Amino acid sequence: DRSGSMGTKDMTDGEERLEVARDSIISAISTLFDELGSTLQIGLVSYDSSLYTTTAFTDEEGESDLIDVVSLYTEKGGGTHTYLGINEATSLFDGVADDENVAKIAILLSDGMPTDSSSSSTDGVAGATAATQALIAAGYEMYSIALTSDEDLIEDMNVWSSNTVQIDSSSYSTGNAYNTDNLIDYSYSGTSTADISGAYEAIVDSIVGGTAAIVSSSDGDVVVDTGSVGDAHNITLPWPSEFACDGVTETEVPIQ
Repeated sequence: DRSGSMGTKDMTDGEERLEVARDSIISAISTLFDELGSTLQIGLVSYDSSLYTTTAFTDEEGESDLIDVVSLYTEKGGGTHTYLGINEATSLFDGVADDENVAKIAILLSDGMPTDSSSSSTDGVAGATAATQALIAAGYEMYSIALTSDEDLIEDMNVWSSNTVQIDSSSYSTGNAYNTDNLIDYSYSGTSTADISGAYEAIVDSIVGGTAAIVSSSDGDVVVDTGSVGDAHNITLPWPSEFACDGVTETEVPIQ
């Protein structure tokens, strides 16, 4: 998102929103290539009321080129036509040959509620929702990061992620706290470099490693605790935050 509001200097640490985004994206690019090397390709899409730079999928040989592109990102002063960015990401994925061993994953970062397009009569919110559903229906995944503390936008950005689950050919379950198929949380938010960098780190961990989830029940409410698992022994699993033995000396815990 390179809309006008991304130039606002109101982050927790006094930085401009786009500055926080640039630093976090560059760090994530470097980390992903360090972890995945030649098995990874990264593309870039930027937008406001229009599409701007679209960088085709690039392997580790082009890492410095990708970083150069992100380093030059400035806010463009226009509105927030999020559906343009999501649709362009879907088009990029569509151009890659299908392979069941290749994951196609988008990460949406935005600070504002999508705005309506007067030129195409597209409702901003409805457009972003439809674009997300089309991406998911195509078999792709999407993480979202809300660069804000506004709860309404955070809730909407959650809908514009793979926390939305396709039920059948025409219906979707939205607003979930996590993806109900694989128990991964695809939605993040923050208002500082540390927050957004932490979100990208969690996303990288989820892509690179596995994600462990423990599902428990507390007074009838289902509690899901997730954490990333890398290649190692003696891994610390995320333990249910409300777990209690209630005096039982021996408890059997199923782990998925």
